[in-house]
Amino acid sequence: MSQLTVETWIRLLSFAPIALCSVTGCAVALWKWQQLRRPSLPSAHGLTRLYERIDAGDLSGALALVRTDPSRAARIVRSLLPLAGRASARLDARAGQAGGEIARELEHGLGALGLIATLGPLFGLLGTVVGITVVFNRLAGTVGLSSPQQLAGGIGTALHTTIAGLVVGVLALVSHRYLAARVDQLLGQLETVATDTVERLSRDDD
Repeated sequence: MSQLTVETWIRLLSFAPIALCSVTGCAVALWKWQQLRRPSLPSAHGLTRLYERIDAGDLSGALALVRTDPSRAARIVRSLLPLAGRASARLDARAGQAGGEIARELEHGLGALGLIATLGPLFGLLGTVVGITVVFNRLAGTVGLSSPQQLAGGIGTALHTTIAGLVVGVLALVSHRYLAARVDQLLGQLETVATDTVERLSRDDD
């Protein structure tokens, strides 16, 4: 195997973890974006109908509405309706349990994006160090003076891994921040629905 072939393989292996981070980050970001596009709340009209039935004491009608509603808020209301008439503390505990399950679903995968945002630049730096080491090893074995063009070209090629790593890290960080903000927004909306539902269903005088 020639020296050039060895250097080529080393550079390819330096780019491999960056490419893996890039593909994984894109897959996770697209999956989370698709997941967060699903409706978390019923339509305004559907929410009004639901509250009207709860206020009227028509719990079976309210349950029929949330059973056919695919939104995440409907899951919380569906878990609360069997406890209608109980103390608010018990309803709050059930709402917290249901909301916690949904929060874990929404936050799942964000940690991977955060990790990729950290690992991308680090892998880029590692590839640069490895590449520069290869360049200097080649120059050390060269008889006579090496041209500046050889040195600059080799180091420039090694620095490409840093550029690639930074691009991957920045994109992963932006995606993570956007998706995390979206999750916080959805959880706030769900908390509002859960609080309103608990107030309508609870009977603290029992």
